[in-house]
Amino acid sequence: LFSEPAGCRFVREGSGGGLRVVESMMIFRDGVTPEWEHPLNAVGGHLQFSLSPHIGAKQIDEYWNNLVLAVVGGSLAPHDMVTGLRLCDKLFSKRGGPSHQGCVRIELWFTEASDEGKVEALCSSVEKCMITRLDGTVVDPCPKYDIKYHGGKH
Repeated sequence: LFSEPAGCRFVREGSGGGLRVVESMMIFRDGVTPEWEHPLNAVGGHLQFSLSPHIGAKQIDEYWNNLVLAVVGGSLAPHDMVTGLRLCDKLFSKRGGPSHQGCVRIELWFTEASDEGKVEALCSSVEKCMITRLDGTVVDPCPKYDIKYHGGKH
């Protein structure tokens, strides 16, 4: 994340050495496309964290890093449900008009939404992951999130 006075922006070096704004970053399981229509995602959903810029770039980075490490390391339970992660810059979205306060959105995509027990276990594992720092200390509370289902009824 690159800090600006008005909030945070994702940037990367573009061709010619200049900086280019990036609106999202994604990490998905091999063979899974970041689309609701993909067969594994169509029967799943995602946990959506909409984080206010007032939380601060360092805290948002920590949440993202915690989830990336947990997903790549297979330490979320049940790890086979996770299909991907998305980090989306919605800070400067034109939706909602001039009074709209943007956010940074973290999404953890999963499959098997019909298995309520597994979804509950995944939510619990994600909550623990989000509030546990790399040194093992726990910071409460977990940021609020919504569960969005991709295939309509779950």
